[in-house]
Amino acid sequence: STSISQEMLNDMDISLFPNPSVDVIAVQTPGLLRDDLRLELIDLTGRVLQTSVIESGSTIAYFDTQPLNNGTYLVRIQSDEGQIVRKVIVAR
Repeated sequence: STSISQEMLNDMDISLFPNPSVDVIAVQTPGLLRDDLRLELIDLTGRVLQTSVIESGSTIAYFDTQPLNNGTYLVRIQSDEGQIVRKVIVAR
C-alpha cells in the first residue's frame, strides 16, 4: 500500500502554527506528501467548521480563523488509513 498509515501519521512531525492563532492557522508536513491529507477544523461539540486538504506533492494548507470565537478547537488530520487530532487555540 502506498497510502499514509496510522503509524506514519503518528510519527509525522506535523506543525500547526501559529498556536495560539489570531487570523490563520497553517498545517504543515515536514516533507512532500505522496497522498492527500484531509483536514477538518472542529469545535469542541464535534461540529466541522472548515475543511482543507494538503495535496499530494505539497506540504501546507491553511484555515481562516478570523470568523471564529476565541477558544479551543481541534484539527483532524486524516489519510485513507488513519487520523490524528491536534488542539489549537484561537486568541485575540
